[in-house]
Amino acid sequence: MTEEERKKVNELMMSPTFGTVLGFASKLEIDPKNAETVKSLLSASTLMLVKAMDKNKIHFDDEKDEAMFYGQLSVCMAFVMGTTEFEFSSIQ
Repeated sequence: MTEEERKKVNELMMSPTFGTVLGFASKLEIDPKNAETVKSLLSASTLMLVKAMDKNKIHFDDEKDEAMFYGQLSVCMAFVMGTTEFEFSSIQ
């Protein structure tokens, strides 16, 4: 690990949000090696986040932050659906 990478990891470890997420994650009784379980959890959480976005419960003041959030949701959707080629009509 480079010095720059180490610095970024240390910054992340000091984040209160990261600490909260780690706390929740440590209480989940899941096997991260079980792809079906991971897909199920990602599917449920992604759906909840999309619904929250639709109801304007999550918003961003910075376009870059919003783009990163949508990028994360896109990665989750691609993993859950097993593809990056979506047809909107098949998702509805």
